[in-house]
Amino acid sequence: MAANMTDLSRAPSSRRRALVAVACVAAVAVPAMATAQAYPSRPIRLLIDFPAGGVSDILSRLVGERMSESLGRTLVFDNRPGASGLIAYEMGARAPADGYTVLFVSTPFAFHLNLRDKLAFDTEKDFAPVALFAQFPNVLLVPAKSPIGTLKEFLDAARTRPGGFNYGSLGVGSPQHLAMELFRTQNRFQATHVPYPGSPQALGGLISGQTDVMFGNVPGALAQVRAGKARGLAMASSVRSSALPDIPTFREAGVPFEAVGFGGIVVPSGTPRAVIDRLNADAVKALNNADTAERIRNVGGEPLPGTPQDFRRFLQEEIRRWAPVIVQSGAKGQVQ
Repeated sequence: MAANMTDLSRAPSSRRRALVAVACVAAVAVPAMATAQAYPSRPIRLLIDFPAGGVSDILSRLVGERMSESLGRTLVFDNRPGASGLIAYEMGARAPADGYTVLFVSTPFAFHLNLRDKLAFDTEKDFAPVALFAQFPNVLLVPAKSPIGTLKEFLDAARTRPGGFNYGSLGVGSPQHLAMELFRTQNRFQATHVPYPGSPQALGGLISGQTDVMFGNVPGALAQVRAGKARGLAMASSVRSSALPDIPTFREAGVPFEAVGFGGIVVPSGTPRAVIDRLNADAVKALNNADTAERIRNVGGEPLPGTPQDFRRFLQEEIRRWAPVIVQSGAKGQVQ
C-alpha cells in the first residue's frame, strides 16, 4: 500500500497521520524483504578460528557444507589461526556487515574479554550471534601406563602427593588450562601447569609421561583414548559422550563438575536481521540432518540447534562464568 503527496494533502489530519505511518512501515519493510530474497547472491566466506584438522575446522565444515546446499551458494572456508582465535575474531569484527563474511567462534571467544587488557573489538557489542552448532565436553586424561584408574584414585593421589601433579594444556588461558584451574580449586589440590603450543604436543607430553594429567576436548583426544595411549577418567559434561560411552561423567563419579567447549557462528553487528535469520534457518536445518548430526556425535560433539537469541544467552553465560576463573588463575596477567 502506498500514499502519494496529493492523497496526503487532501486527507483529514488523522487520516494523514495514519497514511504517513503506513508509508513509513512500507519504506522499511520493502528493503528488508528485498534483502531476504536477494541474499545470498555470491559466495560466503566462513572465517575459522583454528587450524585445519582441529575441532573448529571439523565442526565448521561438517555443518557449513550442508548449509551451502541450502543457501545455494559456496561457503569458502578460510582458516585464520593464531593467538587462540584472536586473529580470526579481529578479522570478523572488521568485516562488512552484509552477511558475506561469517565467523566461526569456539570456546576461547568467551575468554578474551576478561583475559586481555586490550582488544580490537568488544565481544558482546561487535558481533551478532547466529547459531550455536554444537558442544563438546572435556575429558580428564592420564597416560595409559599410569596406575591411576578412576577419578577417586586421582583425587586421593593429587591431595597427598608432595608438590602435586604436572598438568598439560594448550597454553596459558586456554580452555584446558582454565578447566584444570577450576577443577583444582574446587577440589583443593595443587598442580603445576605445563603449557604446550598445541593439542598434539600436549597429548604427546601426556603419553610420554612428561605430564601426569590434562584435560582434553573429546574430538582431539578421541584417537589417543581409542588407541589405548591415554586413559579417560571422567567426562566433564552432564551426560556421557556417545563417542566414548564407557567413560563416566564427573557427577557419576561423585564429583559435580562441568567444562564444555562449544562452536558456532556469528556475524558483525549491524548485519540485517533478515540475513541473520536466513543463516540461522540453514544452520538449524543442517544440524537437524540425521547424517550431519551423527557425524558430529562420532567426533565427540553434541548438535544444539537453536535461535540466535539462544546463542546470545549462551555466550553471555559463558563470559560471566569464566571471568572469575580467569582472574583467579592469574592468566590475565600472563596473556598479552
